[in-house]
Amino acid sequence: MIDRRLWLAVRPHRARLALTTGLLCLITVSWWIQAVALSVALAAVVAGDHDRVVVGAIGVVTCLSVRAVLREWQVRSALRLGEAVRTDLRRGVLRACLVPERLHDAQDRMGARVLAATDGVDGVDKYVSLYIPHVVQVWVMPPLLILAVGAAYPVVGLVAAAGVLIAVAGPRWWDRLMTRRGGEHSDTYESLSADLLESLRSMRLLRAVGAVERRRALLEGRSEALHRATVRAMRVSLASTAVIDGGVQVGVVVSGLCAAVVAAGGVLPGGVGWWSQMTPFMVLMLASEIFRPVRDLARQWHAGYVGLSFMSQVGKALPDGVSGVLARTGEPGGAPRPVRAEDVRAVRIEEVSFSWPDGTPVLTGVSAHWPLQGQVVGVAGPSGVGKSTLLDIVSGLLSPTGGRVVLECSRGERAPRPEDVAVVSQHPVFLAGSIRENLLVAAPPETSDEVLVAALRAAAAPELAERGLDHVLAEGGRSLSGGQRQRLAIARALVSDRPVMVLDEPTSALDGDRSATVMQTLVRESARRVVVVTAHRAEALAACDVVLDLEGVRR
Repeated sequence: MIDRRLWLAVRPHRARLALTTGLLCLITVSWWIQAVALSVALAAVVAGDHDRVVVGAIGVVTCLSVRAVLREWQVRSALRLGEAVRTDLRRGVLRACLVPERLHDAQDRMGARVLAATDGVDGVDKYVSLYIPHVVQVWVMPPLLILAVGAAYPVVGLVAAAGVLIAVAGPRWWDRLMTRRGGEHSDTYESLSADLLESLRSMRLLRAVGAVERRRALLEGRSEALHRATVRAMRVSLASTAVIDGGVQVGVVVSGLCAAVVAAGGVLPGGVGWWSQMTPFMVLMLASEIFRPVRDLARQWHAGYVGLSFMSQVGKALPDGVSGVLARTGEPGGAPRPVRAEDVRAVRIEEVSFSWPDGTPVLTGVSAHWPLQGQVVGVAGPSGVGKSTLLDIVSGLLSPTGGRVVLECSRGERAPRPEDVAVVSQHPVFLAGSIRENLLVAAPPETSDEVLVAALRAAAAPELAERGLDHVLAEGGRSLSGGQRQRLAIARALVSDRPVMVLDEPTSALDGDRSATVMQTLVRESARRVVVVTAHRAEALAACDVVLDLEGVRR
């Protein structure tokens, strides 16, 4: 069963697909030649012709050696094909999940998207690299051999053609049922994955509110639903396998009976034709080889079924579909490279408004101009006035419902993108790794350890520098205090080469001395890039040269 969306995924890599399929067909041809050589050797044994036995044996050994080399090449080619498609799709899924609309979509569950980017893409990889080449081989190779055998023995050719037709076309009778069962399986798998990830991330909360047992019951229900969906899908898959095997066995057995008739000296309907020297051994061997591509396809059937099942998850993560992710060149479509810090001259906000999907207004007609003049820009206002929302719009993480935000660059103007902005949020996220690894996430590749240590000290985190850059953090930075996480996030922003730095309450978890150190660092940093800060505390706002009061704007 071929899915058009997966053909789109492999279309940019036609050369790799052609090479993989071509090598697979050459492997099949080596089996044909081996069958001829083996039949010659067996016929020679019966006739007592030792010279022909040696010739046949040499042919068999040669085929074995050549096929081993071809198989190695084919496996490597399939791996390269799968890797190329997997990279394109995974990059596309991650980019699609990072667009502003998805980041703030209440219906979008992180666990479901993680499943799409991992198991979903891996399932599609197996479909593309294993299943599709075998499908193409079945379309090409069995008909060629059926014509060759049928030219000598029409009955054998007709029986083999009927067996191949049953094996290949039989499972198509319940394609809709298979698609529905696969969709049910992937949906229940997605629900379990989403609930499990949310449970792991909220473990402390669940224990604090006494909801562990209730959550455990929910996960058990999800697991049982996945088990039932898996069993239903397996029943359909086993039925398909039975039809395929039935067609193969009928074709092989009847072809064998025809070969036995030839060996007994009988005359088959249609006669022997011009290929009068074909031995019964050759008839039997080649009739069996007709079904080898079909048997190989049956072994890859599970990969194809899994790929189709997971394609629905990948499709949900890609609203525009596979064709919206892959460009004609085979490279994922995406934004151009970010501008350098020295290219940005100012950030301009023009009558920006924003409302949530339910119509709740957050910002109305906000305008500002923040030039690169060594000034720290402050955004003030009470909680809920829209400070964080404005920073998300400036960062390119939200799209305004009205107005626009523009980066004034040395080569023109354009809208900001997330890769142009270094963000320090109120709840920074860290990887499970060393301090160095977490700092280098946003730093240029050539950043030295001295620069990383200097950034830690400038962010009022000398104790983290003293622990060493190789000090390993727990996942999410749980081994650090709230203030340490905040200062490490500031250090990470300092080492980045982004033209704009936005900080959401950067001193909310710091004491007075450390807060003063951080604000002094931001003042120095404003000489080379635009620095925007939201704050409630008076000392933080006092260090800002320009303050945008959103409460006044809303009035």
